[in-house]
Amino acid sequence: MRVALALAVALAPVAAQAVDLPVKLRDGASWTQTSVHTRADVRDGATRSSKATSVIKATWRKDGDTGLLRLDFVSFAVEGADAATQQALTDKAKLVYPAVLEVKDDLTPVRVRDWDKMRETIFKALADTLPDDRAMESAKAMFGGMDAAQAASLFKEQGLIAVGQGSDLEAGKAAPYDSEIPNILGGPPIKASGAFRLESVDKAKNRAVVTWAQSPDPASLAASLKVSMEAMTARLAPEKQAEAKTQFAKLTLERREGCRYEVDMATGLAATTDCTVEIVAGLPPQTGQRTERWVITQSAPEPR
Repeated sequence: MRVALALAVALAPVAAQAVDLPVKLRDGASWTQTSVHTRADVRDGATRSSKATSVIKATWRKDGDTGLLRLDFVSFAVEGADAATQQALTDKAKLVYPAVLEVKDDLTPVRVRDWDKMRETIFKALADTLPDDRAMESAKAMFGGMDAAQAASLFKEQGLIAVGQGSDLEAGKAAPYDSEIPNILGGPPIKASGAFRLESVDKAKNRAVVTWAQSPDPASLAASLKVSMEAMTARLAPEKQAEAKTQFAKLTLERREGCRYEVDMATGLAATTDCTVEIVAGLPPQTGQRTERWVITQSAPEPR
């Protein structure tokens, strides 16, 4: 009888329970983020690849009703780069550091503090490194249209990490959603749809695995890009605007992205973030495909 009862209990359906994974940090907590970013570009049958490793020190502080995440530069290295190229790339990476981001409870970047000052620093540095005036005009068109909130999207790694933090999910059950994502070129927000899923919980290791996937709505993406392109075209010389409008009208852009997170349940920080973004973009007949991957690890924060 006991065996039969035990078997019946074991086989009985169990109601799914939500697992809450909030970010829990002490004021002044600091930790290290190491990001390995690989990229493969395919165009005209040829593939070009690159690999860069960056190390950032992150420090979180409470500031009224919001949180501030300070990011300090530690190191940046590009695989296969010679000394001069490595130094130039390191100098460019330092342009936005140290940076202070206003963040949500899950550490999603909301705004860049002192963005106007940072933008001018970027312009001054680019003026000495870009090859010609046309390249500088393009850079000013891109960064000039951003406000402090849109500039937060420049910190790609922080956004990717935060997606997997602060979740409240039922194990094995997909949680779909509709949302909006910023247009980094300064256009209106883009409608998107995605889903989260809590894949597993390991209480012995105090780790949870969360996956996420998202794609933009094609019509919304096209509409937002149109606004961006029109704004960029308006900054060009009048005699160049007609040609630019014709070219931009043929622009193709598709995007798919997804991540796997291993979350430290004690702090809510993603100990490991593994994300892939696939983009098909360009002007016919030179449309190409780019695949980017970020593998980001975060050390345990101190003080815990």
